[in-house]
Amino acid sequence: MTRTIIISVALLSSLCIQAQSRKDGYVDKTIRQQADYAGVEAKANEAMWDFSDAELAGEDYRLTYFLWADSTGTQALCSEKGTRTGYVLRGDTLTVTGYRNAVTRMDYDEGEAWLHYPMTVGSALTGTFHGRGTYCDKLAMRSYGQYTTKADRMGTMLLPEGDTLRNVLHLRTERVSAARYYPIDRRDSLRPATTDSLRLWLATDTATTRTVVDRWYAPACQYPVLETRALYRGTDTSPYFTQALYYPPSVQEAQQQSAVSQTMEERLFVAGDRIGGDNATASGGMDGKGNSAADGMDGSRIIKNVSISTSGQTVTVGYEVAQDATVKAMVCNVAGMVLRQESQSGVAGTNNEMTINCAGLRRGQYVLYLNVNGKVTSYTINF
Repeated sequence: MTRTIIISVALLSSLCIQAQSRKDGYVDKTIRQQADYAGVEAKANEAMWDFSDAELAGEDYRLTYFLWADSTGTQALCSEKGTRTGYVLRGDTLTVTGYRNAVTRMDYDEGEAWLHYPMTVGSALTGTFHGRGTYCDKLAMRSYGQYTTKADRMGTMLLPEGDTLRNVLHLRTERVSAARYYPIDRRDSLRPATTDSLRLWLATDTATTRTVVDRWYAPACQYPVLETRALYRGTDTSPYFTQALYYPPSVQEAQQQSAVSQTMEERLFVAGDRIGGDNATASGGMDGKGNSAADGMDGSRIIKNVSISTSGQTVTVGYEVAQDATVKAMVCNVAGMVLRQESQSGVAGTNNEMTINCAGLRRGQYVLYLNVNGKVTSYTINF
């Protein structure tokens, strides 16, 4: 089995598949539970994470995401404890664009890559970031640093509710950052910094901050099941700030179910390209002959004689196409999260067959989308 998990959780999920095609975008609110950081961190480097006795205490932690699409990509704004952080999804990478809070305004000309699609065990994101902004509207400032995010292991997680999650992917981000301040009248004259300059500054700065973020992603979950953060000053070995946030899969599932008030094509984005919208097909199904119940956007039927069968957790799709076409199959949960996908070139006049390996997904109901040259039809499947 390939050790790949398609993570569209935290922001990537919402950016890819929940930003509506309407101009007012899409708002998603989440509540996570505070957890005991020391108990969680003690097991962070294990391959089997037993959090069955994790202490959940403290106030709920609220986050709100506002999502929309424009000419520069798919955008997101996350509001979290008085700080609003911006992200953009371009192609297959989610990048931080800046942040705002009561004292600081920062816009990145080179942002940190936060997630990449897909992430696999052994994947890594590394680079530098640099931004310019203001502090208390009295000083101009640069914020800069370097980071590495690694998907280092996949394992099993035991939850406080007694459930067991398998194929959980662990990501660790380590970031070193610093800032430089200038008179406010220099705000507009600050220029982007070169990579060599950033690394030189970081090597000589004495007031750096090291941040370590651990994230655990589970298949079919829209957000991280667990996330921890720890901040260190300079070379200190003890953090001055720690936090652990837990988002139960059962709560995520309930939230995803409640989001199904609109058709999937209105909300579905794949790698930043809108499938739904004013000319999208209606959510289809199967007619009595196994064909799609929805026609293509221009009324033509490119794909026909579709047959779908499941054996264990393997989905087999048989079909014919009226002309040579690229056929992409996507298995999604009911909220539109892309869990598995395959693509092949369908040849006109022949019987084509495609298989999708869904090993690792929970048993239940899913939606299969077939995208043929941009025309989308959907089917309900169970395994």
